[in-house]
Amino acid sequence: MELVAKAYREAPMMTGAGQKSFIALKQHILVMFMRMQSRVKVEFVERDPYLSAEDMQARVNETGVLEISSEFNQSEAFGPEVNLMLRAVHDFTAHLGSNPKSKPKPFSFKGELLAFNKHMALVGPKSRAAGALFTEIAAQACHYWYYGAFPSQKIITLPQFDWVRLGAVQGYQIIDRDLVPLRSP
Repeated sequence: MELVAKAYREAPMMTGAGQKSFIALKQHILVMFMRMQSRVKVEFVERDPYLSAEDMQARVNETGVLEISSEFNQSEAFGPEVNLMLRAVHDFTAHLGSNPKSKPKPFSFKGELLAFNKHMALVGPKSRAAGALFTEIAAQACHYWYYGAFPSQKIITLPQFDWVRLGAVQGYQIIDRDLVPLRSP
């Protein structure tokens, strides 16, 4: 978590690779948002609508409506409308798993990483959008949980991290579930 949070904080606001990846992620968001609207109605609200992922699941199952908070809706990459669509797609497909009966991924650090894994499977780990998804979900979650605040959005990718095998970092090895820097010869 710390390495990703610090890398995000130290990264520039925008890179060429980031721009290309965010364009691809935007296309994914638009397609997935249209698809999910056949299964659930989305309403944008000016509050945090749910106490937990379980609360979100119960209310979506009961009402057929997914409420998405429009608070803190900053997005230099997508604009406010598409950023809200990303929130909706992520909550519905990743936290709820698009399945009203499956156990939802919680709104916690571990839950965000589990939801990220689910969302990455939909994007495709080899797609151009993968880097932007890692930046938007995993890296921002690491920043939030490490520093205690969401960062300003950056249009970047963080290629030193493995976007699919979370925890694998260039220049490190995992020993006994801990990251250990590789020794120089």
